[in-house]
Amino acid sequence: MLFSVKKFFVAPESKHEKLFRVFCRILPAFLFLFFVSSAAASTLYFSPSSGNFPGENVFRVDVKIDTGDETINLVDVKINFSEKDLEIADFSDGGSLVNFWVKEPEIRGGVLSLAGITPGGFFGDGTILKLAIRAKNSNSSVSLDFSENSRVLLNSGGGNEANLILQGADYSIGESGGVESGKTDYFSDGEKDDIPPEPFEPVLGNDQDFFKGRYFIAFGSQDKDSGIDHYEISESKKSKIKDAVWVTAESPYVLRDQTLSSYVYVKAVDKAGNERIAAVYPKNATWTRFKLISSAVILFLVLLITAVVFRKKNIIRNKNLA
Repeated sequence: MLFSVKKFFVAPESKHEKLFRVFCRILPAFLFLFFVSSAAASTLYFSPSSGNFPGENVFRVDVKIDTGDETINLVDVKINFSEKDLEIADFSDGGSLVNFWVKEPEIRGGVLSLAGITPGGFFGDGTILKLAIRAKNSNSSVSLDFSENSRVLLNSGGGNEANLILQGADYSIGESGGVESGKTDYFSDGEKDDIPPEPFEPVLGNDQDFFKGRYFIAFGSQDKDSGIDHYEISESKKSKIKDAVWVTAESPYVLRDQTLSSYVYVKAVDKAGNERIAAVYPKNATWTRFKLISSAVILFLVLLITAVVFRKKNIIRNKNLA
């Protein structure tokens, strides 16, 4: 029996065909890793991130974060800008996702730095801080950039850092629109803010690693409208708040009275002048015992005097009847 054998010949692959075949194999894996890593990263960005604005006029920019698929609880942000080209006329934490500032927003040497926490975590797209920016030169361009040292911590309990995407902003500045005079409330939407800052509770603490073990209080409020402007503190032996003498302060604040025998009042003031006051009452046991003893002595004296007067009246009345 005869068998016919048919041979098939395949032309050898060219170099370009081999590269194309390898690329097709790794492309799905690359796309998967790209989309997964993007979804798991938090993005720091500015809103708006671009635009045209008149010179010397103030325009508003929000510092924002999109947490992607993660939940975060701390932001530590540094923003770089050129002091020759622009100034940050003001900033506001009104409506901020930050509940407690570990480091209040501060401008120094062309860097705006801040650090704040959100107990319980934050998930989604939110505002960290609102900026009021004024370009110093007409017909120019200005930019804002996040420092590579910026970081965000995940709400995982382990202090793990989130992957970060940093997006800067560029703005075109046109002819001067004339310096705005008399305007200081750059964050108002036209409605009067008559709502005080939110209630808060100052926390008393001491630690050998901080302030040489001296007692201090930490505090922080929020104002969803105009934002917190500043805090004031009063320490007094008197319980009446109308007698308080106020001084501007920042958290944490080292107490002058380390015996803890004073009333400590903390006042949060928003940018519209609304106030909210919280108190830390004397903790010193000796002082509390002294007040109780004093009150008991006063009550005893009042009762004694009342009894003596009443007895004298009875004696006089009995004599008159006799």
